[in-house]
Amino acid sequence: MNWLEVEQLLKQFWKGETSRIEEQELHATFLRDDVPNHLKPFKDYFGYVKNNKEIKLEQPDFEAELLEKIRTKNRFTFARLLPYAAALLVLISSVFFLIKNEIDPSTKHQSLTENEIQIVQKYMGLLATNFDQSISLSAQTLKNISLLNKGAQTIQHYENMYQKQIKPLKQIDYIDQSLVRLKHLKTFEKNRIKIPI
Repeated sequence: MNWLEVEQLLKQFWKGETSRIEEQELHATFLRDDVPNHLKPFKDYFGYVKNNKEIKLEQPDFEAELLEKIRTKNRFTFARLLPYAAALLVLISSVFFLIKNEIDPSTKHQSLTENEIQIVQKYMGLLATNFDQSISLSAQTLKNISLLNKGAQTIQHYENMYQKQIKPLKQIDYIDQSLVRLKHLKTFEKNRIKIPI
């Protein structure tokens, strides 16, 4: 089998489309010593698979142990019923409590006197008035906040304009500083003392 066929067979192998005989051919091919460098990782893989096939479990009764654990896990025990029993107990006690404390519809409520009705109306009126005042105060506060936001935006606009206009002036200031330094140099040149040699 040439290496191009092996590469095609590898592609099929990774897709799971090879037969058992083709897989055995691949295993045999990669056990050879003349594997090209670009296929060396596959040689390592197939060598690893071959070595791990030969490893046997050290416990001969592993399967019996596993089946025993599965059987004991499926057994019906009181411990498995305990959460359900607790939930049922809570549900029954809640229903009993609600039934016991239910208000009897045959009892009549006392009606309010005329004086009590007037007091309730007075306080409800005060509550409504205060509620209206708080709404109007909130509306005024929101209006003031919107005015502040507009003012902040205007200030930001003027700040941006100022920054754009001051940028050329900074260059002029730099030139002015350079002129002052130049004047100092000229003054220094004029006042320099000449030493005869």
